[in-house]
Order: sequence, then C-alpha cells, then structure tokens
Amino acid sequence: MKRISLMLWIGLLINILITCIAWFNLSETAGGYDYDNSHLVWSIVLPLFIVALAMQIASIGLLFLAPKAGRIIAGIGAFFMLPIGMVFFIGYMSSYEKKSNQGMTVFSSPEEENNINTEGKTGLNTPAEGSTEENTEMNESVKLYFKTTPFFINGVVFIVLGGVIMVMGLGTGSILVGAGVLALVNGFRLNNRVVIGLSKNELIITPGLYSETYRVPYNNVKVTHMDNRLFKLHIQTPDVDKVCTLRKAWLEGERDYVSSAMANILSNLTESHAA
Repeated sequence: MKRISLMLWIGLLINILITCIAWFNLSETAGGYDYDNSHLVWSIVLPLFIVALAMQIASIGLLFLAPKAGRIIAGIGAFFMLPIGMVFFIGYMSSYEKKSNQGMTVFSSPEEENNINTEGKTGLNTPAEGSTEENTEMNESVKLYFKTTPFFINGVVFIVLGGVIMVMGLGTGSILVGAGVLALVNGFRLNNRVVIGLSKNELIITPGLYSETYRVPYNNVKVTHMDNRLFKLHIQTPDVDKVCTLRKAWLEGERDYVSSAMANILSNLTESHAA
C-alpha cells in the first residue's frame, strides 16, 4: 500500500463526496411530475458519477494486477468527473510510476539540494578553470532541471478559457479546466526537480512527469534513440525493464547550456557501455 499515492486517496474521497452531493441534489429536486432543469441535469450527472466512481475503485485493484489496463480505466473514470477528477488521476499516475519503478533507488532531496547547478554552469570546466581531477568530478555531477514556466502559463490559460466556456453554458469547458489543473499541479511538482543528470558513477533521472527521481548505475542504462526533440533511454535492472522518453523541451536553460550538458551525460553513458 506504500506505493499508492496519498493524492489518490484524497481524490477518491473527494469524488465520493461529490457523488453523494449529486445524489442529495437529485433527491431534493424530485417532486412528482414537476421535473425542472435542475432535476434533469442531476439525473444525468449522478449515473455518470456512479460509473466513474466504480471505475476508479476498480482501477486501484488493477494497479497491482494489470497496471496498464488500470491506468486506462482510471483515466476514463477521471474524465467523467472533470475537472475535480484530475486529483484522483494525478494520484493514480504517481502510484502507477511507483509501481513500475519499484526496486530503483530514489534520489533523496537533501542530496538534490547539495548538488544544484545554476544556469550557465554545466560542470564542463576548461583546463584553465581547475585541475584534471576537479574537471572530472564536475563532469560527473551535471544536472538538468525541468522547465516549469510553460506548465504554469498553460495552466492559467486553460483554466481561464475553460471557465469562460463553462459560464457560457458549454460543458466542454470542464475539459480545459481539467487540463489546466493538471498543468498547474505538474508545474508545482516538477519545480526544482532533476530531469536527468550525473552523480559520480550513477545517472540521476526522472523517467516520467509523474515519477519520483531515481539513481541508476551507468551500466543499467542504454541510449536507444536521440533526435532534435527527444531521447529514449532503456533502463534495465533486476526489478525494472523499461524504456523512458524524455523531451528536450522539458529541459531548463539556454540551448548551448543544455546541449553541452546533454553531450556530457550521454557520452558518459556511451563510454560506460563501450568499456
């Protein structure tokens, strides 16, 4: 149960309360043949909420039996309860990542704070800036962080636009609000989070937007694809065998800074497998 995120339970509790409120409102608006618009709305919403809630509960069990199927069912269940359903979905995705990454060593926060690199300092010193040993040490502690500004901008825009659409009486606005909530939550979660980096003889990596950050030995990681937009890494340990896709648009920093840091990181991985 430790692999289940607290946010999942909070989201499920909120959805249960919302469903109870829908049932209460439907009961209050019932009155013989006098069916007003409010009663009609709640008579449609309540069955959807009940189905969504059942799917969410079922997806929790499937998280340990058939994780990929559970993820799909959780997404559908959350969609029926947008935008508030996003709380459950975010918690479920975090739990899904914990389940799929179990066995990997979590990169601790204190270590993360002690190794913060400021923008423009990639750890790639020239010989004039330090000794060979210092350069080697710095080359082994490069870190690239998530660019979170786009998440905050998109979140605000989607919520405002979705709210306007909902005020106009169009239910589709809730989809935009849900997307905005998701973007904002990710922005706060990923702030000051390492996407990829090096620490001594280990790779520091956050395999996905909902993942924790992990430490993986070089020889357990292989570069399988790289282009102008993304790169794919195959992580293989006794407990994990997965391919993670990291997008270069996620990386914070100037283009030259990111390029030189990535070249250093990938060269270390390549040299490790060539050795």
